[in-house]
Amino acid sequence: IVLEIIGSELMSNGNFARLARLPRSLKALRVLRLLRVLKKATLLTAMINDLQSDYLKLTLAAFGATAVIVMINHYVACVWFALGSWNTESSITWAEVAGFGEVGKDTITYQYSTSLHWSFCQFTPASMEVMPVNTPERIFNVLMIVCGMVAFSSFLSNITASMSQIRQLNAERLKLQTGLRTYFSQNEVPEDLSKCIFDWLNAHRKTRQLRTHESDVPLISELPERLRAQLRHNVYMPVLWCHPFFDEFCTLDHHGLEQVCFKAMSEQSIKSGHQLFNKGNVAQQMFFIVTGDLKYQTSPHAQLWPVSSGDWACELALWVRWVHRGSLTARHHTEVMMLDVELFRHIVSTCTKSLRRFLRAYAAVFVRHECECQP
Repeated sequence: IVLEIIGSELMSNGNFARLARLPRSLKALRVLRLLRVLKKATLLTAMINDLQSDYLKLTLAAFGATAVIVMINHYVACVWFALGSWNTESSITWAEVAGFGEVGKDTITYQYSTSLHWSFCQFTPASMEVMPVNTPERIFNVLMIVCGMVAFSSFLSNITASMSQIRQLNAERLKLQTGLRTYFSQNEVPEDLSKCIFDWLNAHRKTRQLRTHESDVPLISELPERLRAQLRHNVYMPVLWCHPFFDEFCTLDHHGLEQVCFKAMSEQSIKSGHQLFNKGNVAQQMFFIVTGDLKYQTSPHAQLWPVSSGDWACELALWVRWVHRGSLTARHHTEVMMLDVELFRHIVSTCTKSLRRFLRAYAAVFVRHECECQP
């Protein structure tokens, strides 16, 4: 419809020559592809936010901002080239002044690189010999200067902030290592032991907390109790439902299980090589393995029992006083959710009678089964 209106208007005025040039002029509408840059920038930001390494995230953020600047300048260069090559209304264009028709300057590579050079000069303090020589080019030049003042300062500040954060991370790590060396020196720690410690730290320094815990977000503590209860319900309930006992618990007393999620559940990260519990300690929590894997061993030379994501441990502690008969050690970085035994017992003591009858029957059967399985 728009094209028909434009064509009718031109034909009614007898501008057949301009009508013939209309298809070529409409190629300038390709500049609308610039909107794709915003979409790609949004996708790039989402991908960077999903990364776990701070160094990689900041580095990619800096490279991403640079790539967006280059992409924007590519489209600006294309429009600038179109103004110089397709503008038939003006007696002279910047492309003619630049000598694009001369030998050596008539290649598309030279022409594109010249246009791209001009585009970068509008976004940076640099300068070059190419200048606008007619009104449309001058107007476009002014618009690009205004956009460059805003866009360049914004992207430059983002890149500078990313590099500053990288330097800050390196400075913090260097400070920690310097403090550790000073401690070893003042306490005359043997060289072989200090080397062993540094090797372990270098091997595991890339291991970081993959799961953000509630304690890591101070704003959550400012929420009212009702919202925090709903939040913990959504965080912990899916993990508890994987256990048949808690699935039945929810059926009999949904409110009681919500109280368990709100008051008795917590989270913990276990680094590789660290122990979740040791042999001889009194069990105070039941554990649910969210991610990672561990190994359970009753003695240094005993058989290893794997414990992986989706498993649980120390359920017996809910029903009797239990002393650990082995140690549970993380093989890799592991995320664990824990159910406090004492808080669980206090909560269930106030639940419905039907649930308490179910708990007594389940506990009796479970303890009897465990006693029969003990050597």
